[in-house]
Amino acid sequence: SEMSYVGVDLSPEMVAKGREVYRGRKNLRFEVGDLNEGLGALRREAPFDVYYSSYGSFSHLSAERLSALLTDIFRHARPGAVVVLD
Repeated sequence: SEMSYVGVDLSPEMVAKGREVYRGRKNLRFEVGDLNEGLGALRREAPFDVYYSSYGSFSHLSAERLSALLTDIFRHARPGAVVVLD
C-alpha cells in the first residue's frame, strides 16, 4: 500500500502553505498542532513507522514538555519504529 504522511506545525500559516504546495497528494496531509500538548489528536491514529522532526521544532519546548512529548511518541510508536530528531 502507498505510504502516507502527516505534517504538524504550530503555525496555521505554515500548515496552509504545506496544503497549498502539496495539494492533490492524497497520501499527505498537514495539521495544526502544538507539541507542548504532545501528539494531541494524533494519539488516536494508528502508530507511525517513522517520527521525524527537523529545523529545531522541539527547541521551544521546556525540558519537562520535551520529556512528555518523547514519552507520548514512544507510547504511540509500534516496536521497530524510527524516531529522528534534530
